[in-house]
Amino acid sequence: MSVMSFEIPTRVKVPRELRARDLSVRDAKRLPGGFVRVTLGGDELEGFESTGPSDHCKLFVPAADGEMTGRHYTPLHVGGGEIAFDIVVHGDGPVSAWADSLPVGSPVRVGGPRSSLEFPVGASQLVLIGDASAFPPIRRWLAARPQTLPTTLILHGEGIEYFEDLDGVDVVRTPFDPSGDGIVKALSELELDGGTYVWAAGEAGTLIAARRWLRNESPVAREAVKVDGYWKQGLADRDHHAPIDPNDAE
Repeated sequence: MSVMSFEIPTRVKVPRELRARDLSVRDAKRLPGGFVRVTLGGDELEGFESTGPSDHCKLFVPAADGEMTGRHYTPLHVGGGEIAFDIVVHGDGPVSAWADSLPVGSPVRVGGPRSSLEFPVGASQLVLIGDASAFPPIRRWLAARPQTLPTTLILHGEGIEYFEDLDGVDVVRTPFDPSGDGIVKALSELELDGGTYVWAAGEAGTLIAARRWLRNESPVAREAVKVDGYWKQGLADRDHHAPIDPNDAE
């Protein structure tokens, strides 16, 4: 009996010049799914590069007290002297409140990205998982993927209307659940293999069970699983580089 072998997907890391750029908001508009798109421009945008689907920059914006406050977001639509960020409006948080005001003309300082992790090479299929906080990078993932690459999107919670085009993507919707059990169930029903690449992001606690299952029970190579805790319930400005599972760090 022959055993099928798979190439483990790999992502090339491209270093970037880390610098802060002082820009301003040229346009702000509401999008479906509870998002606001802010488009930035300015002379200091020259030389900005972002080629990885999950790249992130830190946006520093004026807070209610007049001080600058920052959070990490994925850049979209880089080009033509402009860069855009889609920010989910969730009722609290200084950057969310700032975006909700549609702040055309507001100053913004953008730091990063430090590097770009390129689209994985050699993947047999792609699985993307996320709640609303991960929808903008998922949008970049979907735009970057070859149309022939089998792709599954597991949406954790509401907001599917944010996505304009999901043709050719298998979509699985699971209600937001702090335990993350629905994500594990959705994963366990997929036909994963050794060439699968999985990218997941969202509330850190909801992703622990899925990360453990992928690393310990699935056929997916550990090197082909990337899980980021973008936020954590009850904790402001979580460092998304911190491990989401204290019992099983990288």
